[in-house]
Amino acid sequence: TVAKDIIEVHALECDSRQLEIKLKQSDNLTVFGDRFLIRQAIDNLYRNAMDFSPMGGIITVDVYLQKDNVIIDILDQGPGVPEFVGDRVFERFFSLPRPGTGQKSTGLGLNFAREVAVLHNGKLEIENGNPGVCARMILPMGKS
Repeated sequence: TVAKDIIEVHALECDSRQLEIKLKQSDNLTVFGDRFLIRQAIDNLYRNAMDFSPMGGIITVDVYLQKDNVIIDILDQGPGVPEFVGDRVFERFFSLPRPGTGQKSTGLGLNFAREVAVLHNGKLEIENGNPGVCARMILPMGKS
């Protein structure tokens, strides 16, 4: 599956940061669309979770069916998105400094992921948890 593949690709980096990864996934979920774009969008969300997670933190990836949609939740234990940012987080080139390093990314990842979701008749939501952030990609279930 796409989520499992992405987790495996980043396993060494997660190990080096002592991140614990939890994958919960329902069976037989299919989304019709461009596999490359969807994979890249989910990878961007997962890398954000890695970047904002504290050393030794937990990232949970939960893939499940809700009504006729496949939901991909990626939760981290980072500092969350500051209240003042709001929807700017989805703007092209907008980036927040990473905890620990203070470095910023290109600011393209969330914008790209949101565009991919919309292209596939879905949506992307970001909401603060306690702690961390949940990035939720909602994509229509493929009909077989």
